[in-house]
Amino acid sequence: MFSKTKTESYTNDSYHELPNGYLETIQQGISAVGYFNRNMSFGKGTQEEQLRRLRSEIETADAIVIGAGAGLSTSAGFTYSGERFQLELGVGANTPVIIKYPFWQMTLENENAVYACLNYGEAFCPGEIEDRSICIDGDIGTLLK
Repeated sequence: MFSKTKTESYTNDSYHELPNGYLETIQQGISAVGYFNRNMSFGKGTQEEQLRRLRSEIETADAIVIGAGAGLSTSAGFTYSGERFQLELGVGANTPVIIKYPFWQMTLENENAVYACLNYGEAFCPGEIEDRSICIDGDIGTLLK
């Protein structure tokens, strides 16, 4: 039989009270999914029209929030405020609750926001934000040349 000492208990309790940016981000992403029905869109217009719109949005944006697959660290915390242009680059289906779903939710909640997704095979958005979304299916390196 093992028993905790007072020091071990204090250490464990203190650890669990520390902020956990990763867990908070996951919880926000899971919460975001509840805002949308299952009506997904692949965006409006041809790839060329979408690329022109993307270029225009980038040139006129007050600020840009970029989420990139396998390269964005949430350990420092993900904060959001104000009007934004959300640009998602190559975020796959492994962990959509970290970037994709929160970006959808932020776009839905901010009528001035635009969501853009450049992704090979996974460029889509909820129907609720289709009019303020740019979804381009293709290789990012080729698309951004």
